[in-house]
Amino acid sequence: MSLLMKVLAVRVAEITYPTGDKSFSVLQCFPSAFTSAESDPFLMCDEFGPTASTGAMGPDTFSVDWHPHRGQDLLSYMVQGRARHADSLGNRATVMAPGMQWMQAGSGVEHAEGGGSPKGEVGHGFQIWINVPSAKKMTDPAYGTVPADKIPVHKADGATIRVLAGEFNPLDGVAVVGPFETRVATLMMDVVLEPGATFAHDLPGVLDNCIIYAYGPAGHGVVGEGDSASPIEHGSAARLDATGAERRRVEITAGEDGLSFLVFAGTRLNQGVAWHGPFVMTTDEEIKSTIQEYRAGTFLRKRTAWDYKDLSQFPADHRAKAGAGTDEL
Repeated sequence: MSLLMKVLAVRVAEITYPTGDKSFSVLQCFPSAFTSAESDPFLMCDEFGPTASTGAMGPDTFSVDWHPHRGQDLLSYMVQGRARHADSLGNRATVMAPGMQWMQAGSGVEHAEGGGSPKGEVGHGFQIWINVPSAKKMTDPAYGTVPADKIPVHKADGATIRVLAGEFNPLDGVAVVGPFETRVATLMMDVVLEPGATFAHDLPGVLDNCIIYAYGPAGHGVVGEGDSASPIEHGSAARLDATGAERRRVEITAGEDGLSFLVFAGTRLNQGVAWHGPFVMTTDEEIKSTIQEYRAGTFLRKRTAWDYKDLSQFPADHRAKAGAGTDEL
């Protein structure tokens, strides 16, 4: 193993209201605790839940209503409950935990999400945004789902590791690749440690940024070892110095109540970030143009020929699959 990476900072995630509705709050690791410059190439990580559903909504009604995106890759990852999705490409899907759904917003997409959980079902998950190289921001949008049995899982010494994106090379096993394909090099993992267990891994040299986010509702531990160890607990994040050639090792040990955390490692894009709500471009001029297109009704460059917001308007074959709600179209 290589030397341990230095812990640059440990910060507490902040409560935010992504839809503006005070009844729906999330814990935001970045950009609230760490700015987009510090988290590059990652833009946002919102933890929502665990909360119990008040009941399922109708097929065309969603807890997060229709809204646009452009210029980023998005991942919804569930650790409890289910995620429901609809979009302007005609996709309607539901994925159960611990599964995920991904979307490349590209040149533009409109979607709605949530509202599919039966009363009492607990939902707990993450909305994650990853930046995209400037040259790829206006590609065609795309969407997909990944059920739990398609996410690689590695277990060793009290650690359960789900590989969401990138290549993971365990010391005691065979390399596996996560199913979420980002447009910049990343390694994203969900790690659950039993009490006292340790996770240790050497990051590939190409990944020059790393953030560890410990999620709830409980758990604590330490990042590093000895005098250089930094405490971490649920709702807090540690940023590591991944720029050195010799210091590539990340090591995290759980306390007496265990610890669950997400690993975000990636190659910095070092490009401009022009961010306005659901739009992430490289320059302010691109943002202005995007807003003008959205207001003029010319925003969607690729979409269905039918009314994607009304399931009854779907062609029969698409409606039957959408009604099943288990996969993308």
